[in-house]
Amino acid sequence: MNLRKVLDECHSKGGVTYNIYSGEYNPRSGYMVSLFGRESPIYGYNHNEAQLANFVHANIDKLADSKYYLGLWTNNEGIIIADVNTIVDQLVEACELGIKNNQVAIYDNKYCNVINLPTPQRTGTMTQRNTYAAVAARTTAEKYLASLKS
Repeated sequence: MNLRKVLDECHSKGGVTYNIYSGEYNPRSGYMVSLFGRESPIYGYNHNEAQLANFVHANIDKLADSKYYLGLWTNNEGIIIADVNTIVDQLVEACELGIKNNQVAIYDNKYCNVINLPTPQRTGTMTQRNTYAAVAARTTAEKYLASLKS
């Protein structure tokens, strides 16, 4: 897989996940959670290969590790967003990490669903913020699992 193929896949399907270390492509289990501060828009179809290469280079400290993935997805404005993400096996843990990383959503690899997250608490002590994240993660996970049953 090369960067052009990754971009073409994102253009055609709305998103793609690729592990540049192992070559794994679109994992089918776990939940993808983006890392805080590791995202960047990729503008324009003709020049985005170079932008993506720059993003990979800037984030090679993580992407050279098999635990981390290059993620691309198209936002509501049609702009491709590149990010660095990791797979978390447990839903509550994935939601909590996503909330703590100030992410809008995480992705369920098995069911190919976006799971929207609540906004993290921005005031209070770190203990209060972490408690909020833990409670909000459990609530979000419960609602998501209930939606799968209906």
